[in-house]
Amino acid sequence: MLSAIQTALSGLAAFTKQVEVTGHNVANVNTEEFKKSNTELVSVETGGVLPVVRKDESAGATVLSDRGHGAPMIELSNVDLGEEAVNLIIGQRGFEANIQTLNTADQMLHHPGHQEIAPLPSTRRLPVDGSSRSIPVSHYGMSSPWLVLAFCCLSPRSLS
Repeated sequence: MLSAIQTALSGLAAFTKQVEVTGHNVANVNTEEFKKSNTELVSVETGGVLPVVRKDESAGATVLSDRGHGAPMIELSNVDLGEEAVNLIIGQRGFEANIQTLNTADQMLHHPGHQEIAPLPSTRRLPVDGSSRSIPVSHYGMSSPWLVLAFCCLSPRSLS
C-alpha cells in the first residue's frame, strides 16, 4: 500500500516538473535563440518515476531582422506551442491519475473491508462573464490546460 502512495507522489512531482518546464518554454516562445527543454519521465527500479530535463539544441526558424542594426538574420526560439499544449494535457491527466491513486490508497487504508472504489470526481462548470457560457473545472481546481498555460506565463522564471 505504501509503495502505491510513494509511486503516486513521485508521479505528482514528475508531472509538476513537466508542467514547470512547459511553462518556461511557453514564457520564452518569443525570446530569440531560446532553446526549449523537454521532460522525459523515466521509471525507477524501486518504483515511481523520475523527471529528466534535457535541452533541445535544434535550431529555431531563421528570419530576416528588421531592426536596421546587427546581424541581418536572427534565429527564433524552437518552441512549438502545439507540442507544449499537448504536454500540458498530458500533465493534467497525469495529475488526475496520480491523485486518483492517492484517493484509492487512502480509502483502502481507512476502510480496509470496503470494496467500492470512489469514481473520479465529476467536472463542474463555472460561468464566464455572467453569460450562459461556462468552462469546465475539475474537482481539484485545475481547469483546461490553457488556463494552466496562462498561469505559467504570468511569472516567467528560469528553471533551476
